[in-house]
Amino acid sequence: MFNNIEPTSSTAGASVPPKQIVIFGAVANVSLYVVPHGRVFKGHIYHRDSTSYYCYINGVNYYAHQGDTTYFAKAGALNELTLIAGTEVKEGATANVTTIFGVEYNA
Repeated sequence: MFNNIEPTSSTAGASVPPKQIVIFGAVANVSLYVVPHGRVFKGHIYHRDSTSYYCYINGVNYYAHQGDTTYFAKAGALNELTLIAGTEVKEGATANVTTIFGVEYNA
């Protein structure tokens, strides 16, 4: 079980080093990643299947494909995203293998 632990006065304001994030998801409608409080994510989110599939970012369909066609490999998968604290990335309804790859920084 995950417990959200608030910083104590001795750790509040302490710098947290950047953290590499690499997540693969393939279970439909499962939350894959939520940017923690006080942090920012910079990186890429993409998936391997055709244009019929997507993941969700804060409940909105996000299409960025790495695989089936040259067009998508050159387009969406290369766009860098910046996500702020509280942003949720969730696997799509069809479990299309979403990949999250980037770095989490202090906000």
